[in-house]
Amino acid sequence: MTEMNPNTAGPGFVNYLQNTGAPQSRVRVEHVNSSMLTPDIIRGAEYTINLKIPDNIMDIEKWLLNKAKRLKLSDWQEIAISLHVPQSRMIAFPYKTNSHNIYSDSDILFAAAILSRTSGCSYLPTTRGVFTRKRLNRSLKLITINIDAFYELD
Repeated sequence: MTEMNPNTAGPGFVNYLQNTGAPQSRVRVEHVNSSMLTPDIIRGAEYTINLKIPDNIMDIEKWLLNKAKRLKLSDWQEIAISLHVPQSRMIAFPYKTNSHNIYSDSDILFAAAILSRTSGCSYLPTTRGVFTRKRLNRSLKLITINIDAFYELD
């Protein structure tokens, strides 16, 4: 039986079964090394985005577009241009925060524009936004990877 090391319990470690046919006692702890994404590989574009939609809002997209009208914006394309929403693909990571302090309409629209186009692992700016409570009520860290540096093509 593999002994569990108490020093490796915590964020960045994943429990999983080595062999799906093995008994539950064969669980190992593996460290997921993030050294592949060192600061010299990350191209500087990094965003921490979080949003909390009020529970009493039923039509989320309509509520957001009403906020956009106050800023004299009519659709999501205008919102993206006016608020400088990133136009490059990014990798998304869950980010724990207890704070959802977004006060201005422009901050809410910026977060919604990004989160609506972010799947579980990536931000794709060319996709159509999905305005569901599950998609928008999240906290994520997004980073842009310099692919040429990552694959040493420079």
